[in-house]
Amino acid sequence: MAPPEMQFVVEDSDAKLILAAAPYMQAAAQIAAATGAVVVDADSVATPATVARPVLGEGDRGAEHAVVGYTSGTTGFPKGALYSNDHYLTSAMRWGWEFGLTARDVMLDPGAVEAFCRERLAGYKVPRRVILADDLPRNPMGKVQKFRIIEGLTASG
Repeated sequence: MAPPEMQFVVEDSDAKLILAAAPYMQAAAQIAAATGAVVVDADSVATPATVARPVLGEGDRGAEHAVVGYTSGTTGFPKGALYSNDHYLTSAMRWGWEFGLTARDVMLDPGAVEAFCRERLAGYKVPRRVILADDLPRNPMGKVQKFRIIEGLTASG
């Protein structure tokens, strides 16, 4: 979205806070100056170690609006749609049902793995690339065949 469209979204939604990441901080600051919204750097927001398990419709929060989602619109201006807390929870649950996920499953994101390594390892130890695989090639004794992994990586570029 271009800065004028972003400003329209902030004004139309009557947003009081703009959560922005590094590539958008300058535009967010300009929009905040024009609208009176407060800018929060997304990189400064800590991820909580634990969160309470959500329950559909719990405490009358389910029907509350969580997000105003905007699309590009056909009239030249973005169009907003309200999404409730239950909408997002149901959507997340649907993906879990679709893929047969349980509470014991963990989602891995290659970008998050790289960021984790950058924060904790010396620069030369940070992987240049993270690839998620279902399994590793092993010999009959169960030992990982590193040469086959390397062959697969050089073949895929």
